Amino acid sequence: MITIPAAKRAIARMSDIRYFPADPDLRAVMEELAELCADDSQVDWLARRMVDVCREWPRIQGLRQVYFSKYAPRNERQRQLDRESAITEAFPDGVPSETGRLELSAGSHSRKIAGPVDSAASEALALVMGGVKGLELPPVPTLEEIEHEIKSA
Repeated sequence: MITIPAAKRAIARMSDIRYFPADPDLRAVMEELAELCADDSQVDWLARRMVDVCREWPRIQGLRQVYFSKYAPRNERQRQLDRESAITEAFPDGVPSETGRLELSAGSHSRKIAGPVDSAASEALALVMGGVKGLELPPVPTLEEIEHEIKSA
Protein backbone atom coordinates (compact mmCIF):
# COMPACT_ATOMS: atom_id res chain seq x y z
CA MET A 1 0.00 0.00 0.00
CA ILE A 2 1.29 3.43 -0.88
CA THR A 3 1.21 6.44 1.41
CA ILE A 4 -0.35 9.79 0.59
CA PRO A 5 2.99 11.65 0.89
CA ALA A 6 4.55 9.25 -1.66
CA ALA A 7 1.64 9.74 -4.05
CA LYS A 8 1.92 13.53 -3.68
CA ARG A 9 5.68 13.38 -4.36
CA ALA A 10 5.03 11.32 -7.48
CA ILE A 11 2.36 13.72 -8.74
CA ALA A 12 4.61 16.72 -8.08
CA ARG A 13 7.50 15.07 -9.93
CA MET A 14 5.39 13.97 -12.90
CA SER A 15 3.69 17.37 -13.17
CA ASP A 16 6.81 18.53 -15.03
CA ILE A 17 5.81 16.29 -17.95
CA ARG A 18 4.12 18.30 -20.71
CA TYR A 19 0.32 17.79 -20.82
CA PHE A 20 0.24 16.14 -17.39
CA PRO A 21 -3.44 16.08 -16.30
CA ALA A 22 -4.95 18.95 -14.35
CA ASP A 23 -7.21 18.65 -11.30
CA PRO A 24 -10.27 16.76 -12.63
CA ASP A 25 -8.12 14.03 -14.22
CA LEU A 26 -5.49 14.02 -11.48
CA ARG A 27 -7.67 11.76 -9.36
CA ALA A 28 -7.44 9.05 -12.05
CA VAL A 29 -3.64 9.23 -11.91
CA MET A 30 -3.67 8.95 -8.10
CA GLU A 31 -6.02 5.95 -8.28
CA GLU A 32 -3.82 4.29 -10.89
CA LEU A 33 -0.72 4.74 -8.74
CA ALA A 34 -2.57 3.13 -5.82
CA GLU A 35 -3.76 0.28 -8.06
CA LEU A 36 -0.36 -0.46 -9.60
CA CYS A 37 2.22 0.20 -6.91
CA ALA A 38 2.70 -2.15 -3.98
CA ASP A 39 4.70 0.33 -1.89
CA ASP A 40 6.26 3.78 -1.78
CA SER A 41 9.51 2.66 -3.40
CA GLN A 42 7.58 1.56 -6.49
CA VAL A 43 5.73 4.89 -6.63
CA ASP A 44 9.01 6.80 -6.33
CA TRP A 45 10.65 4.68 -9.04
CA LEU A 46 7.66 5.05 -11.38
CA ALA A 47 7.56 8.83 -11.04
CA ARG A 48 11.32 9.15 -11.65
CA ARG A 49 11.12 6.79 -14.61
CA MET A 50 8.18 8.64 -16.16
CA VAL A 51 10.10 11.91 -16.02
CA ASP A 52 13.14 10.18 -17.54
CA VAL A 53 11.33 8.65 -20.52
CA CYS A 54 8.35 10.94 -21.22
CA ARG A 55 8.51 14.35 -22.84
CA GLU A 56 4.71 14.38 -23.01
CA TRP A 57 2.13 12.68 -20.80
CA PRO A 58 1.49 9.23 -22.35
CA ARG A 59 -1.91 8.85 -20.68
CA ILE A 60 -2.68 6.11 -18.15
CA GLN A 61 -1.80 3.38 -20.66
CA GLY A 62 1.75 4.73 -20.94
CA LEU A 63 2.04 4.93 -17.14
CA ARG A 64 1.05 1.26 -16.99
CA GLN A 65 3.48 0.31 -19.74
CA VAL A 66 6.36 1.96 -17.86
CA TYR A 67 5.34 0.29 -14.59
CA PHE A 68 5.08 -3.18 -16.15
CA SER A 69 8.44 -2.73 -17.87
CA LYS A 70 9.94 -3.33 -14.42
CA TYR A 71 7.34 -4.91 -12.16
CA ALA A 72 5.42 -8.11 -12.79
CA PRO A 73 1.64 -8.06 -12.44
CA ARG A 74 0.57 -9.13 -8.93
CA ASN A 75 -2.97 -10.31 -9.73
CA GLU A 76 -5.35 -11.09 -12.59
CA ARG A 77 -6.51 -7.47 -12.88
CA GLN A 78 -2.92 -6.32 -13.32
CA ARG A 79 -2.22 -9.12 -15.82
CA GLN A 80 -5.12 -7.80 -17.90
CA LEU A 81 -3.83 -4.21 -17.63
CA ASP A 82 -0.36 -5.43 -18.65
CA ARG A 83 -1.77 -7.09 -21.78
CA GLU A 84 -3.78 -3.98 -22.66
CA SER A 85 -0.83 -1.62 -22.26
CA ALA A 86 1.87 -3.81 -23.84
CA ILE A 87 2.11 -1.47 -26.84
CA THR A 88 1.12 2.19 -26.65
CA GLU A 89 1.47 5.21 -28.91
CA ALA A 90 4.07 6.60 -26.53
CA PHE A 91 6.24 3.45 -26.62
CA PRO A 92 5.31 1.35 -29.68
CA ASP A 93 8.64 -0.50 -29.48
CA GLY A 94 8.58 -0.89 -25.70
CA VAL A 95 9.86 1.29 -22.89
CA PRO A 96 13.52 2.34 -23.21
CA SER A 97 15.81 0.30 -21.01
CA GLU A 98 17.24 1.57 -17.75
CA THR A 99 20.22 -0.77 -18.08
CA GLY A 100 21.50 0.05 -21.54
CA ARG A 101 20.34 -3.34 -22.78
CA LEU A 102 17.91 -3.72 -25.62
CA GLU A 103 14.55 -4.83 -24.26
CA LEU A 104 11.86 -6.14 -26.53
CA SER A 105 8.57 -5.76 -24.74
CA ALA A 106 5.29 -7.51 -25.37
CA GLY A 107 3.57 -7.14 -22.05
CA SER A 108 5.05 -9.34 -19.37
CA HIS A 109 6.62 -11.51 -22.08
CA SER A 110 9.58 -9.19 -22.53
CA ARG A 111 13.05 -10.54 -23.14
CA LYS A 112 16.45 -8.97 -22.84
CA ILE A 113 19.26 -9.34 -25.31
CA ALA A 114 22.37 -10.52 -23.52
CA GLY A 115 24.76 -7.73 -24.46
CA PRO A 116 24.66 -3.97 -24.44
CA VAL A 117 22.69 -2.25 -27.16
CA ASP A 118 25.83 -1.45 -29.16
CA SER A 119 26.79 -5.13 -29.07
CA ALA A 120 23.38 -6.24 -30.33
CA ALA A 121 23.45 -3.56 -33.02
CA SER A 122 26.94 -4.50 -34.17
CA GLU A 123 25.94 -8.17 -34.38
CA ALA A 124 22.93 -7.26 -36.53
CA LEU A 125 25.08 -5.01 -38.73
CA ALA A 126 27.67 -7.75 -39.12
CA LEU A 127 24.96 -10.17 -40.24
CA VAL A 128 23.64 -7.72 -42.81
CA MET A 129 27.01 -6.50 -44.03
CA GLY A 130 28.57 -9.96 -43.96
CA GLY A 131 26.85 -10.71 -47.26
CA VAL A 132 28.64 -7.84 -49.04
CA LYS A 133 31.86 -9.15 -50.61
CA GLY A 134 35.00 -7.17 -50.00
CA LEU A 135 33.44 -4.96 -47.33
CA GLU A 136 35.29 -4.97 -44.05
CA LEU A 137 33.77 -3.53 -40.93
CA PRO A 138 35.95 -1.67 -38.47
CA PRO A 139 36.17 -3.38 -35.10
CA VAL A 140 33.60 -2.22 -32.56
CA PRO A 141 35.30 -0.99 -29.38
CA THR A 142 34.39 -2.65 -26.12
CA LEU A 143 32.86 -0.71 -23.24
CA GLU A 144 36.18 -0.93 -21.39
CA GLU A 145 38.03 0.55 -24.39
CA ILE A 146 35.57 3.42 -24.61
CA GLU A 147 35.82 4.13 -20.86
CA HIS A 148 39.64 4.04 -21.09
CA GLU A 149 39.58 6.47 -24.03
CA ILE A 150 37.30 8.84 -22.12
CA LYS A 151 39.54 8.77 -19.04
CA SER A 152 42.63 9.37 -21.20
CA ALA A 153 41.13 12.43 -22.90
